[in-house]
Amino acid sequence: MANFSHGDAQDLLAAFKRGWEGRSPDAIIELMDRDIDYRTDPFAEPLIGKNGVRELWNDLAANQAHVVFDAEHIWVNGMTVLAS
Repeated sequence: MANFSHGDAQDLLAAFKRGWEGRSPDAIIELMDRDIDYRTDPFAEPLIGKNGVRELWNDLAANQAHVVFDAEHIWVNGMTVLAS
């Protein structure tokens, strides 16, 4: 895939929502490329690769309950999706 469309980004975030609300790190990791550059905040140091991201999501799944994720705004630039 060369670029994400806005619909592709919505589908990606819907799958992300199911993984996070379902407390399923595997479902979230499955959405990511092995060379992911993942940032929880645009100004934070990135987590590089699936292992670093898996560690984060394993911790979140173990320590969060009753999560509700909604993306009010979605921006797409090539293969980058930002949401707030």
